[in-house]
Amino acid sequence: MPSLDLLLTRQVLVFLLIALILIVLAAVSLLGSRQGPVYTDADHATGRRARVLRDEVHGLSGKPDYIWRENGQLIPEEVKSRASGPHPARDHVIQLGVYFFLIEAEFHQRPAYGKLRYRNRTFRIENTAELRTEVLAIRERYERVSAGLVPPAPCPADRACRFCTMLDQIPGLTEDPRRPAPSRPSGR
Repeated sequence: MPSLDLLLTRQVLVFLLIALILIVLAAVSLLGSRQGPVYTDADHATGRRARVLRDEVHGLSGKPDYIWRENGQLIPEEVKSRASGPHPARDHVIQLGVYFFLIEAEFHQRPAYGKLRYRNRTFRIENTAELRTEVLAIRERYERVSAGLVPPAPCPADRACRFCTMLDQIPGLTEDPRRPAPSRPSGR
């Protein structure tokens, strides 16, 4: 019959082995909860721009800053250089809503939510039916403007257009808003 010391040593070794396995499983779980990005809008090491994501069914395209895999889900993240007020800017929420469609079309997975990261805070934006409806309504308005059925709204964001990487994707754009408007004679 084995001695008591030998039995205790075996029990301690079994306990330590189980504890080590649990530690390894916990570490794998934590590391797997947020892996590296599945997609980034640019390769920051080489400066190469990423491909444009497209949803041909809805006629949408764009380039999220990041798409992360978190707990098996794809999560778009849009990074803004400015600070935010108490709520995210509505146009940024719409932009994230477009990315929900793009991820679903390109990766065949509907994100449950996305993130808008401002300099001072991050917002979690849910992928709701209301947001999807609003994105499609804006897309429909774009089609009607492009077809000449309704006049375009005046551009309130000339400043923002200077930094847009998607201007070359806009059909019918005749002037590049990144260039200063020609000066006009004062009429004196």
